[in-house]
Amino acid sequence: MYESPKDGKTLSKEISNGCFPIYWVYITTAQSPKKDRRDRTYVYSVLTALHSAFFPKVTQMHCHHSKQMDSDTRREIDGRLSITQAQTPTGTTIHLINMYQFTAANPIGQTDMWTTTENWINKQKNNRIILQGDLNCAHPGCRWDYAQPFNKDIGTADNKLEHSIKNTSGHFYAKQEHSRKGKECRAALDHVLTWNYHLPPQTTRTLPKSLKEIKMAEAKLAAEIEISREFIKRLLDYCIIQ
Repeated sequence: MYESPKDGKTLSKEISNGCFPIYWVYITTAQSPKKDRRDRTYVYSVLTALHSAFFPKVTQMHCHHSKQMDSDTRREIDGRLSITQAQTPTGTTIHLINMYQFTAANPIGQTDMWTTTENWINKQKNNRIILQGDLNCAHPGCRWDYAQPFNKDIGTADNKLEHSIKNTSGHFYAKQEHSRKGKECRAALDHVLTWNYHLPPQTTRTLPKSLKEIKMAEAKLAAEIEISREFIKRLLDYCIIQ
């Protein structure tokens, strides 16, 4: 589903059936009231693409927000959070949550996002759930070369992740590599959490042994990146963001 002021359902059907027939494609988008230095409005979006061979049946779902939540935050969460219910060929149902969490500089937004997600998860009882995305916070041991002690906002954001996992009895999968790199520090901010489901063990990457293997690995990665870019480019050609 593509949530936009125009005919989102028709647009979604054109994308999934026309351009990408083997994928279920869901896009949530929200326009923030905040603007950058050039007076351009921020637009936040989450894209979920599921291969129909692995998930032949998929349904888009929604979270209910607290009535006390700020209206601007509520609208932005709708663009930053996507939940789909997918069924495998064997009939197993898995709920997939794609999240683009607020940054540590917006602690209220982060709290509202976690509260909304926790309330939804805790109502699912024994359902299998996988949450992934840019959570803008790190698990202990997933920040490298940061000044100690951490900046207050960063420390608070990381604590909220731990608190949310504890409140929902979730399982955390630590990343092996950083997803964000600053001038002198690195952090893993893209994470995977699960409930009532365990992912297969992560495979340890082996370093190439020769220059030839390095070049082959680089060529393979470049090809994968190009395919991903083309996928997103063709998809966004269909998406008119107001």
